[in-house]
Amino acid sequence: MTLHLPDYKVEAIKADCNDLLARHEVSVRELSQLIGRLTASIQAIFPAPLYYRHLQHLKHQALAQRKGYDATIALSREAEEELHWWLAHLNAWNGRAILHPSPDLIIETDASMRGWGAVCQGVRTGGLWSQMEQKLHINCLELLAGSFAVKSFTKDRLCVHVRLRMDNTSAVAYVNRLGGTHSLVLANLALALWEWALNRNIFLSAEHLSGRLNTTADWQSRHFDDSSNWQLCPEVFRAL
Repeated sequence: MTLHLPDYKVEAIKADCNDLLARHEVSVRELSQLIGRLTASIQAIFPAPLYYRHLQHLKHQALAQRKGYDATIALSREAEEELHWWLAHLNAWNGRAILHPSPDLIIETDASMRGWGAVCQGVRTGGLWSQMEQKLHINCLELLAGSFAVKSFTKDRLCVHVRLRMDNTSAVAYVNRLGGTHSLVLANLALALWEWALNRNIFLSAEHLSGRLNTTADWQSRHFDDSSNWQLCPEVFRAL
C-alpha cells in the first residue's frame, strides 16, 4: 500500500508554485502556506524535504529579521529552482514507494581536517581534502566523507540500501532527514548526495557510531600515500 496525493492537492501545489514564480516578491505568509502544503506531502512524495529547504530558509530569515508575515520578500535563485522541481517532478513522485529493506551495504566513514576515510566489507578507501575543502566546517567534511564513500562503494551498484555509520550527529541527521534548516551548506551537500543516490534507485540511511568504535575509518582519514590527489567535489562549489 502506498500513500498518494489526490489530484486536487497536486493541482493546488502546482498553482501555488506557479503563482509565486510569476511574481518578483511574495509575502512571508504566502511562502509559509506553500511550505505547509509541501511538508504535508512528505508521506506521499518521498524526496519532498530535499526541495523546500531554501524556501524554509527564506521564511526563517525573514522572521528572524522581525519582518512579520505580511512583509514581502524576493525569492532566491535556489528557492525558485525548488519551485520548478515541484512543477516538473510532482506527478512522477506522487505515490512512488520507497522500500526500506535491511541494508545491503554498511559503510563506516570518518573525516579529519586532513582527509576522509571509509571501510565497507573489509575494503578501505579515503582521500585528501583540497585546500578549499579544508576550510569547511567539520560537520560538512563528515557529510562530504559519507558522500565520497557512497559513490566509491556503489559506483557499479543499483537498487540497494546503503547504511552509513558515522560519528557525527549532524551528518547522520542530514542524511536521515533529507537535509535540514540549520545549515544551507549541509542541506546542499545532502541534496547532492541524495540526488546521486535516487538516480540509481539507491536508498540511504545513517546511524551514529561512537568515535571510539569508528577506528578504521578514522585511521583512513588521517593516513595517506604522498601520491594521493583528490579534486574538489563539484557539490562544494554549489554549496558555498
